[in-house]
Amino acid sequence: TLKEKGCAWLRRTAPYARSHPAFPLSPEKNALLIVDMQEFFLDPQSPAYLPPARAVLSNVRRLAEGFRRAGRPVFFALHAHEDPARDGGLMSLWWKKVCLAGTPQANISRLLEPESAMVFRKCRYSAFSNPDLERALRLKGIEELVVAGIVTNLCVESTVRDAFDMGFKTFVAADATAAHSEQLHLASLISLAQGFAAIRSTDDLLEISKTLAA
Repeated sequence: TLKEKGCAWLRRTAPYARSHPAFPLSPEKNALLIVDMQEFFLDPQSPAYLPPARAVLSNVRRLAEGFRRAGRPVFFALHAHEDPARDGGLMSLWWKKVCLAGTPQANISRLLEPESAMVFRKCRYSAFSNPDLERALRLKGIEELVVAGIVTNLCVESTVRDAFDMGFKTFVAADATAAHSEQLHLASLISLAQGFAAIRSTDDLLEISKTLAA
């Protein structure tokens, strides 16, 4: 099951983990960032359908609901191009399948109930390639990010690396992120554990969110 897999991933990443301060340090300074949970990857009819994304969707939803109950903001990154020839860069050369802004496939899953003001479109791997995201986080006094979504070794990892360099303490939900294969997913989690983020389970993060709401 996903829960069993998540426990196994945490065991595999543990030897590489660095010392981290307890999460969260300040209940009013954390937020959830959900990366690319959109129909382009979730719809079985899409040319870019990623089955593992659907497998973790329920955990991503649980995190969104938990953080909202705790009164904490939930941000979204959405990958979509308005004109791949103009804004695609190397992405349009590297990947044959491109998500276009304004199409149904660009929509974030309705199960996650995204608010338009909390959605930040990007055309590169990292969510921080849209500078408006960092500005929005700073405006709300966010210093700690829990990151969920897809793809672990591409957009999630790029986002976490940028967050680290920008000074955000970052936590990755091992069983609320997914990649094209378990090998890629685990390799990315190990890399992030060693140098950029604390790796946690969805259940652990939800327990933390309950204490925030208390």
